[in-house]
Amino acid sequence: MSEKEIINKVAQSPLITFNLEDYLPSRTAELDLCALVDGGLLREEAFRNTLKAHDFSPYENTVVRLYLSEDLILPAWSYSALEQIDRPWHREYLGAQFRNFLEPVF
Repeated sequence: MSEKEIINKVAQSPLITFNLEDYLPSRTAELDLCALVDGGLLREEAFRNTLKAHDFSPYENTVVRLYLSEDLILPAWSYSALEQIDRPWHREYLGAQFRNFLEPVF
C-alpha cells in the first residue's frame, strides 16, 4: 500500500482560535439592593432619592451582580428606577448566584 501524506486541513483553514479567559471581566462586584431599602419597606420616592445619593463609583467598569440578601419583593417600578440612574458599571445580573453569575456572558 502506498502511504499518503496526512494533510492538516484544520491548520490550513481560516479558523481563528481564542481563549475565553482573555474576555473575562477584570473586575466583578456585588451590590445588595436591600442596603438601599429603608427598613424593608420599599417606597418609590425614598428609593429613588437613595439611588441618587448612593456612591456607585466603586463599581466603575465592573460586572455587577445585583441581589437581595433578605426577602423583599421588588415592585415593577424599581427596575425602571435602577435603569434611570447613571450606572458606571459595565453590565449587571440580577439574582444569579455569585459562583455562576458570569455564565450568561459565556
